[in-house]
Parts: sequence; structure tokens; C-alpha cells
Amino acid sequence: MAKLLANELSRIEGIIVNPSQTHSNMVFWSVQDQQFDHKQFQEYMLDCRIKCKAYDEDTHDYRFVIYSGIREQEI
Repeated sequence: MAKLLANELSRIEGIIVNPSQTHSNMVFWSVQDQQFDHKQFQEYMLDCRIKCKAYDEDTHDYRFVIYSGIREQEI
């Protein structure tokens, strides 16, 4: 599922996924737009019932952790 999520994220303009950091259940990615409002993004994701927090707000680096119950259609 992590590889599927990494592939789908990499299709979005301005999103950079590091394939060497894609693990069995983790995807590391970053936003290239320096004007990106990470707080607004986090609120939107919470509204979608997805916890998401930048692990480095200065560089807009994120990590998604996929839990075992997640299916392909949910990605």
C-alpha cells in the first residue's frame, strides 16, 4: 500500500516523493511550493479523518504511515 500511495502522490504536481524512503508502511514526501499553507492542509486532512503533520515545517516534509486495515480503494 505504501508503494501505491507513493506512486499516486508522485502524480501530483509540486509533490516530491523519495522512493528510497518508501517503506512497507511509510511514505515520506514534500511540498515544493514555499507558499504552501501546511496548517490549512492539516486541518483539511483532519476533516477527512486523516492525521497528517509535517515533521519539518520549514521544508514542508511529511510522512504518511499506513495502517494494516487500509485497502487499495482507500489509498
